Amino acid sequence: MALVAITVILTLVVTGGDDDEAPTPPAPTRFGIPSPQPVVSPTTGMSSEPLILPRPARTAANGVPVGFPHTTDGAASAIVRWNSLIVPVNESREVDVLRTIGSQHLIASAIPEIQEEFRGQTMSPDLWATIITLGVKIVSASDDQVVVALLDSMEVGDARGPVKTVFRTASHLLVWFEDDWRLDTIEDAPIELRTPTSNDPAQIRAAGWEEFRLG
Repeated sequence: MALVAITVILTLVVTGGDDDEAPTPPAPTRFGIPSPQPVVSPTTGMSSEPLILPRPARTAANGVPVGFPHTTDGAASAIVRWNSLIVPVNESREVDVLRTIGSQHLIASAIPEIQEEFRGQTMSPDLWATIITLGVKIVSASDDQVVVALLDSMEVGDARGPVKTVFRTASHLLVWFEDDWRLDTIEDAPIELRTPTSNDPAQIRAAGWEEFRLG
């Protein structure tokens, strides 16, 4: 899996309809990225302990959070907060975000593909998409490289309102470079991490994902 293609957004808007009811998103956090609430066990009534993701040290001029701790949780916090910003509806915005968060490898490989894809596309000004991160899983970690899998929901729409919601999974390789985490590659999530059919917290946990809270 790579960055979401604008053609995917356009296809979902055209083909989406009344077959799937869009789930209600969780409440937004201070960074505007909704975060699941703790699940209450039906047998014990006790809440699970979510992964607490540390705050970034600062925000770049373009509004992108940067300056994350050099820890595994710092890498997870970075990609969770960035995930909703990588939305392929506005070319200049997406390229600007990727230049801020991407490694040299990602910038060199992904940005030309994005620019090529937008060429020739007729984009309605009413087209929109939002991405909400629902679950996280640390796949592997070393001092300077961390692989974080994410589960999210992507809702697309136009002037009519929301049209379609899809659930997605992907693994993100983050590398430590120049005193911050950088997004390097995006691949398919491990097969043991399943894709739920709703944003119900119990279903998300059953699919192998961990809850999180933004610190």
